[in-house]
Amino acid sequence: MDDHEHVSDESFLDSWARFSPIERECFQHIDHEETLVDREHEQERNAAIERLWATFQDTASSLAHLYKERPLCDCCDQCTYNRNQPHERYWQQFQGAANKVTSLYRDGSEGIRAGFEFGYKAGYKKRNKDLANWLRKKKRSIRREDILLNLSGHSPPRRKVNDSVRTISPNHDLTMSPESNGEFDFLNDSRIAEGRKRHTEFNLFETPHKRNKFS
Repeated sequence: MDDHEHVSDESFLDSWARFSPIERECFQHIDHEETLVDREHEQERNAAIERLWATFQDTASSLAHLYKERPLCDCCDQCTYNRNQPHERYWQQFQGAANKVTSLYRDGSEGIRAGFEFGYKAGYKKRNKDLANWLRKKKRSIRREDILLNLSGHSPPRRKVNDSVRTISPNHDLTMSPESNGEFDFLNDSRIAEGRKRHTEFNLFETPHKRNKFS
């Protein structure tokens, strides 16, 4: 029976025509979105490396210039230090070097933060693609239990044929209670129409504002 189910799943995956146009569009959007995220992450990573390398070169140059122009004592005639000379030039060199070091730290920390953000984003898109690939192999009606097991990284239990295939009467209420493990049809148009009807009926109720209670 497992071999038969495996063959049926593969045939369902290959039969792209079984999906509606909006379903095929959603699948294509998910696949294309992950490719865009990977490309964006690669471009941002290369730009961050180049930016960090340029900042490092500026920092190294400023520190070398600060060391070369350092003031010396007045112990001999070769010293460039003069007690009566203002130190504004040396102070400006020190400030420039300190600013370069600060920029190096800022660019490094921003690169790490951006890497974490892209990692979370790529993981989210990867999860969507894995879930979409899993949905391609499933039937139209999917058990809520199977979805939770898939999201938690567990395999669905082996079921009998009479448990996995159920016949739902047209007058049966598809609303699942917390104790129910029945199948849920995500693509059932009747549930969408029912939700719109309830939303319309709720808006027709008189609110305290319509009764001028708060006026």
